[in-house]
Amino acid sequence: MTQLIRIFLAGCLLSGTLLPSYAQAPLYDLDEDYTHLLRRYELKGKRWDTLWHYSQLPASRQAVLGLLRDSSRFSSTADRFNRHYLQRDNWDQSDSLARLYERKTAQGFWGHFYRQPAALYSAHVPGFRLAVNPVLDFQAGKDSRLEAWTYQNTRGVRLRGSINDRLSFFTYLTDTQARYPLYVQQYVDATRALPHEGYFKDGDRPSPTTYDFLSARGYVAFRLLPSVEMQFGHDRNFIGYGKRSLILSDFAAPYTFLKITTRVWKLQYQNLFAEMVADVSEADGLRPKKYFAFHHLSAYLTPRLEIGLFESVVFGRQGGFELHYLNPIIFYRSVEQHVGSPDNVILGGDFRWMALPRLALYGQVVIDELVVSEVRSGKGWWGNKQALQLGLHYVDAFGIDNLDLQGEVNMVRPYTYTQDTLTKAYTHYRQPLAHPAGANFYELLGVVRYQPLPRWRFEGQWFYIVKGEDRPGENWGGNILLDNRSRVQDYGNHLAQGVRTTTALAELRASCQVYHNVFLEASYLWRQVKQDTGTRTNTSFVSVGLRMNAARRRAEF
Repeated sequence: MTQLIRIFLAGCLLSGTLLPSYAQAPLYDLDEDYTHLLRRYELKGKRWDTLWHYSQLPASRQAVLGLLRDSSRFSSTADRFNRHYLQRDNWDQSDSLARLYERKTAQGFWGHFYRQPAALYSAHVPGFRLAVNPVLDFQAGKDSRLEAWTYQNTRGVRLRGSINDRLSFFTYLTDTQARYPLYVQQYVDATRALPHEGYFKDGDRPSPTTYDFLSARGYVAFRLLPSVEMQFGHDRNFIGYGKRSLILSDFAAPYTFLKITTRVWKLQYQNLFAEMVADVSEADGLRPKKYFAFHHLSAYLTPRLEIGLFESVVFGRQGGFELHYLNPIIFYRSVEQHVGSPDNVILGGDFRWMALPRLALYGQVVIDELVVSEVRSGKGWWGNKQALQLGLHYVDAFGIDNLDLQGEVNMVRPYTYTQDTLTKAYTHYRQPLAHPAGANFYELLGVVRYQPLPRWRFEGQWFYIVKGEDRPGENWGGNILLDNRSRVQDYGNHLAQGVRTTTALAELRASCQVYHNVFLEASYLWRQVKQDTGTRTNTSFVSVGLRMNAARRRAEF
């Protein structure tokens, strides 16, 4: 990673001394509810020449404001409320918005707080902008399979700002103590990883099922040219338009990365270079590193059709990052052959087609390995490792304001994303970089979102996952943490092979935004797991909570 740091520092020096100043906006913090609003209003009036390509997330806050310029997108009372919400949340990106929402009666000590509705403390002076907010997430729940109550107690701070319109920064720091539903605990026990997080403590008395962890994310970013932005930080990224991503999701822990985003004409091109953690152990000490390089090109062929291509490589090196992979436009497979490495190269594409007003079709194709002759033979060769996604997004469905529907199908063949060592598997901190289920599964899911009143939102979700699990001592291709050389067979492989396991999950959620980014919410989750061995488990989980400036933690697996 030393090479990446040197490149970043050189870029900082170049941008500060040789190039003119270009306004630099921070990115919004990844949050599925926030992302849904952006995609909703994008579908209600897309113009490729003015907006971000939302297949690459998170997006610039300036791009968020770009969505708000077209008032025709905001026809209902709830839509107009959402528009004001997004404007208030991005007040620091516009002098006029900063003046519009600033509280004019601020006096005395307490008058320095919440001068902007979206910031506990704010500064907006020539050459410097700052927004500081507390982070709180208090949840309490009851799992039908646990005697003790579940809970989450998260406290922290997040801040963002910019300096001289050249450099922007973001920091998110929280401390959490939690007890999660039993199925989440079982996932942690099986993988030795807590979803979405890195290092954590568990087993502290008086309860062995509590977790204690710090979350620290942040970045600095600057604009090299009007169309080229560089970002260096420790966070997550997401590629695609789906509920899930088979290319790169935000399920795994944050990682250190250098990202370059270029936007010209109808194109948006992203380069991502990252250092990750290959494995963890109970002992203290330096964890083995792995490296990740990724390209994604998105192009609007028409104002309503977006096509994307990507390639990625995961590798481990004793000497650090492989300099050959720093080339931002080269074909990784040729580099792999040139240096004689057995690295894990994955490529594929994605698309979104806004077929009708307010309705879009989207999808992804991932090719981990492909031998056409083996595919045509139909013999089920283990090395035919591909994944496929197809989905539909429909906003204001059937003419009902603020009723949004989403349906999606995901399929991943056995042994996809796997390699012979964890330094080359498509994982980070023992968590998948793509779909939470790993491989050897297919999934059907549906989401209904409804906002009948400005402050009230309701959401219903349904997941149906059929996955092939392993018998003791066997590797049927679903666990991407395993060495794929331990596979059961070379031929005769098929989807969901092994112990056929069906997971059905349904969730209902009601949420009320009582103040800006302060949510009171309640949810009910039902989960059933059945195996062809006759084993069946049922979980009912009810929770209530208060969130402030925090994205909702999801456990949809």
